[in-house]
Amino acid sequence: MDLEVEWGTAFALLRPNGAGKTTLIRILSTQIPPSGGSAYIGGYNVTDDANKARKIIGYVPQEISVWTDITAYDNLLIYSKIYGIPSSERKEK
Repeated sequence: MDLEVEWGTAFALLRPNGAGKTTLIRILSTQIPPSGGSAYIGGYNVTDDANKARKIIGYVPQEISVWTDITAYDNLLIYSKIYGIPSSERKEK
């Protein structure tokens, strides 16, 4: 698939069930690596420059992905560890 979206534009991805929308979003949000080829966000390769790509995107999953029995801060702390944010940067972010 070749897809280029100009910076600053709104974009909707509309395809039937099973067409790969979720997989594409997971690749672009650096949750999973592409099985072939490459993907870029703002010029950053989502595999080689995942941390830089994450800094310029926002992602809100449809499903609930936080624990409700702990604080919002603790949820953010858990995910910052998962995404490899150094402890020295966690409070700053």
